[in-house]
Amino acid sequence: PALHSFYKTLLNARKDCNALRYGATEILATGDDDRVLTFTRQHETRTVLVLLNFSASEKVKVTVEHDSLHGLFEGLFSGLSYAFENKVTFELDAWGWLVYMK
Repeated sequence: PALHSFYKTLLNARKDCNALRYGATEILATGDDDRVLTFTRQHETRTVLVLLNFSASEKVKVTVEHDSLHGLFEGLFSGLSYAFENKVTFELDAWGWLVYMK
């Protein structure tokens, strides 16, 4: 059931967000690029930020800076809103991921 919900959320996001279907992808530097992949997808006014921790480290803290990371973003899986100001710090669990949409 949990895996079904996870993929359903991703598929619905793709259906509802043009940035995921048509957006340009840009890889962002994190200062820990050997363990964390971070990228944005942008199309028109929509921006999606994805962070993927490919390590077994208990916690990985990364800072991402980009002009597109400005404004109110919503966590895809949490539903919580966050105000980003171009430079944002995140903490990811081992093998963790975060997805934010604006």
